[in-house]
Amino acid sequence: MHDSKVIYLVHNHPSGNLKPSKADINLTKRVQEGFKKLDVDIYHVILNTYNKAFTVILEDDHSVFSRDETPREGKHYSAHIFDEMKVLREPIARIAGSKDAAELIQQTRFSAFPKHGILALSSDMSVTGNYFLDSLSLKNVTDIIAPLPGVRSIIAYGNTDQEREMIELRKSLLPFDYSMLDYVQVNSNANGVKAAYKSYADEGLLNETFAKYGTNQIKQPFPKQDLKPWESSADSENIINKKGISR
Repeated sequence: MHDSKVIYLVHNHPSGNLKPSKADINLTKRVQEGFKKLDVDIYHVILNTYNKAFTVILEDDHSVFSRDETPREGKHYSAHIFDEMKVLREPIARIAGSKDAAELIQQTRFSAFPKHGILALSSDMSVTGNYFLDSLSLKNVTDIIAPLPGVRSIIAYGNTDQEREMIELRKSLLPFDYSMLDYVQVNSNANGVKAAYKSYADEGLLNETFAKYGTNQIKQPFPKQDLKPWESSADSENIINKKGISR
């Protein structure tokens, strides 16, 4: 999405009917809701290739237009086709719970300065990417995960308290069909070896209806617990940089 200002959703009705279905209208509303927070306008167009007309869905209504057959002088249109994607040959790791996520996150050193990132996960809870971000804003997160094939959920992390921000981010990702499973807060440690973490999901800080790791069950609030100490590996086979993580 990056710097897009307008997105057109386009599909055709083979029957030639230009009246949008209830599903068309609901989809439009949902996509508009998601992109509104990114200041991106959404237009949904239904084409009829037989009578050369089209419909534009507007809120709960729609308008039908005839296509102009007059050639437009001086207008040259081109489109970039996204037909190639570089992906990892195998996942970085698989996540079964907050400790797995924290151990992977702690393979990089956390300084005393604020640092944030996300783990991108596929449907089987495989980590397909680990990305540092300047901030966990909706735009920063969606710019990273939107081009990634098969990514359906994320785990956010950082070394600062982000409870209010993470509740808002989780809600903002729902219209895009992305699930935010957790925010793992890691204590900064100069040595980068011994540290502690706090899982917002484990402690029920995001809200009371929250999907568990790798399940469709509902997360009920857990009593708050102290930070969980653990020791991370001193040497890692993963190399992490600002662009992401590679093997």
